[in-house]
Amino acid sequence: MPADINKHESQWYKQPADSVVSKLRSDEHTGIETTTIQDRQKKYGKNELPENQKTGLLGRLFKQFANPLVLILLVAGIITIAVGHLVDSAVIFVALAVNVVIGVIQEGRASKAFAALSKSQSTEATVVRGGTKQVIPAEDVVVGDLVVLSSGMSVPADIRLIREHNLKMNEAALTGEWMAVAKDPKKITKEKSVPDRTNMAWKGTLVSSGSGYGIVTAVGENTEVGKIAQELAAGTETETPIQRHMQQLARFLAVISLLAVFVIFVLGLARGEPLLDMLVYAIAVAVSVVPEGLPAAVTVVLALGMETILDRGGLVRNLKAAETLGSTTTILTDKTGTLTEAQMAVDELITLGEETEITSSSDNFSARETHVLTAAVTNTEAFVGVDDEGNQAVRGEPIEKALVACGQANGLKKDRLKDTRKDFIAFSSENRYSVSLRVVDAGADVHNEFTVSGAPEVILEMAHKVQTESGTKELTDNMREKLLQTVKNRSASGKRVIALGYKKTDKDEIPRKKEG
Repeated sequence: MPADINKHESQWYKQPADSVVSKLRSDEHTGIETTTIQDRQKKYGKNELPENQKTGLLGRLFKQFANPLVLILLVAGIITIAVGHLVDSAVIFVALAVNVVIGVIQEGRASKAFAALSKSQSTEATVVRGGTKQVIPAEDVVVGDLVVLSSGMSVPADIRLIREHNLKMNEAALTGEWMAVAKDPKKITKEKSVPDRTNMAWKGTLVSSGSGYGIVTAVGENTEVGKIAQELAAGTETETPIQRHMQQLARFLAVISLLAVFVIFVLGLARGEPLLDMLVYAIAVAVSVVPEGLPAAVTVVLALGMETILDRGGLVRNLKAAETLGSTTTILTDKTGTLTEAQMAVDELITLGEETEITSSSDNFSARETHVLTAAVTNTEAFVGVDDEGNQAVRGEPIEKALVACGQANGLKKDRLKDTRKDFIAFSSENRYSVSLRVVDAGADVHNEFTVSGAPEVILEMAHKVQTESGTKELTDNMREKLLQTVKNRSASGKRVIALGYKKTDKDEIPRKKEG
């Protein structure tokens, strides 16, 4: 690895963007020259994470004999052939064959499944090289590349951001933080940990919303996720409970067998029995102690467990892992105390005096509730795109994705609703709300409407009126306090709450200055 990269790899966030561009011999408008790509790849390495060495057929075959009990059976089988007990040896070798064949086949299937999953997750990157924007495989990205980021993209390498527009990243894959992180290209002067380096975009994270571009500062093993991958690859495997038990049983049987051989052999000789006969008897007794069906039985049970996990969408790299999962007594979770899919879902719509549970297809919405959900879906930047497998997928920030997904499930298609939106101001951390202007077609009443959604305390402070079952009323302090208490109660139970307000307007665009 080049000395200059290793020396400064964790300090790019402390340097001005133009300084980073200059040091990496790139350009913030035209990117690198295509003639330097090969030299950069040779100098900085390919943009690939380290992979565990693949185990071939022979490797998987020899792995099955790592079990001490299997080795004892193998020795026993050879000895029974030597003493002429062919039937016993046949039984032993059949049991061994069953054990080995099942193990090799099942682990081979798992390896293919992991390989297919890895191949399906290969991504592309949008870069500017020599002033031309182009899409390339992510593994071909090099240090100094000018990478363009947009909503829904996977970040191909560690990047020092140069420009951004409402750029927010989902960094759960790297930091475990499910909330989207707002990015800012400004230089950071103080020492910061990886999650707090807001002027950097990290390999393997996702663009939740917004757009931006920046210069690649690290690829492959030198990225933050690459360092984690190297640590994991360097880790040692711990024996599973069943491995420990089988080894204990093998040692016990070995001691018993040797003791039996010794006692029988000595007693026979003391009685004057022929030496060869006593040797054969002693070996026969030792072989009979070994449970030749046990390894095969254990392998079959683990194979069935592996099949069950595979049927439920899980992946198991080796048979022993299935037993480990079944023996798990303690699960370490992330800081929220939960194991989740890193996805949010809308489950409740609350108005003054009324709470409505929302399911994947709620068909009992009132006209007022439908109006609220429609306004909420329209007032987002999330959109419906296509995932790596060609299926429809909602892209954007977690909360906005949840709103759009809820709307989709209840017949409110975002691609149709966006046609009714005339103007939009995206959510910002300063304002803590987003605003849209849309056309509402209520039959005879067609009008423009402002929709504001965001932090409940901010929206309630703006609001002057409230919609109730009996019509529109002035929003009193008591009503405001009641709604804020409801927000606190839901937040205390681990839910994220957003508020939404709307009003008719004659305007055709959103005022960019604060107006009453």
